[in-house]
Amino acid sequence: MKTTRLLLIMGLLAMLGLSCNTKVKGDGKRSSDYVKRAVPAGKLIGFNYVHSGTMAQPFKEYDLQLLDNGKVQLYAHDLDKYHDTILVGAEVLDTVARMIIDNDIYRYKDHFEPGVQVYDGEGWRYSALYDDNTHLSSGGTNAWPRHFALPIIAAYLDSIAVKGGALNKLTEYW
Repeated sequence: MKTTRLLLIMGLLAMLGLSCNTKVKGDGKRSSDYVKRAVPAGKLIGFNYVHSGTMAQPFKEYDLQLLDNGKVQLYAHDLDKYHDTILVGAEVLDTVARMIIDNDIYRYKDHFEPGVQVYDGEGWRYSALYDDNTHLSSGGTNAWPRHFALPIIAAYLDSIAVKGGALNKLTEYW
């Protein structure tokens, strides 16, 4: 009877997004969402973030890269707005690098998945490459860290894309 009651309580806590074995820090972050990892020391030279449905093209996709000629290229795709590649200032890479550190994105564990099997939904993945060959990545299917900060970077890159003249080229995309 006690086992049944305990399982029922754990099930209710899981439905509420709580857990019996997960320590919640004062900042709302769940310690199990993070790994111990040093702050990246190199300079960010590449960043990619994709958010998509399980059976569809990406809702949002961003690819930011330092090119061989020293210019920085941003590929931005927002399903409802635009699909374009533009050149941006090097400060965009520096700002994204700072956001990765300030929001502990560099410490996200490798993969997030829900506690129950889901047959549809959403997925996400990010990767960051630094000039010292440090490569960071994380992703999830129907699961995210409690403090999911990649949409902050997406909003910033959206604003850069729009300011930089990203065009709606969805007819070319299809």
